[in-house]
Amino acid sequence: MSESLSQSARLMRIIMFVIAVLLLGLGAWKIPQLEIENVGELAIAVVLVVAVAGQFVAAGFATHSLRDDEPFFSSFTIWSALGAGVFIWIVYNIDVMEKLTPESLQLLMFASISFLVTSMQIGLLWPREETAEEAANDKEGSRPDDEEADEPEGLEPAEEEKE
Repeated sequence: MSESLSQSARLMRIIMFVIAVLLLGLGAWKIPQLEIENVGELAIAVVLVVAVAGQFVAAGFATHSLRDDEPFFSSFTIWSALGAGVFIWIVYNIDVMEKLTPESLQLLMFASISFLVTSMQIGLLWPREETAEEAANDKEGSRPDDEEADEPEGLEPAEEEKE
């Protein structure tokens, strides 16, 4: 990738990577404190933490499509708002969810964080219209051979000159 990232993309990439590192650190700190005796449950806890941290890393790499002049109601902000809405709904409704064990609560929180990040990834990877500046950069970067390749086959330049 030879093009440089916009300021927004660079900042978002740093934020996503920092959150991934924080989640891994939090998992390394909290998982041993859970005193999980079952190896299967321990494996699920580790895989869950690594998977959610991996989603943040993937979202960090997907930020290349963000532009500094991103409109407020872009695909990224709409999908991120959806993910944040579901996350906030789960957080505020935890007190009415009965019979949740602490382990179930932690699993639910990681699942809601995972949904939030997945929504952000969809917004980051959603196709966008090309700006006029990006289209001009694409034209400047095209080779002259590419234009000749668009000509229909069978017509040779010598035949066109004769007519």
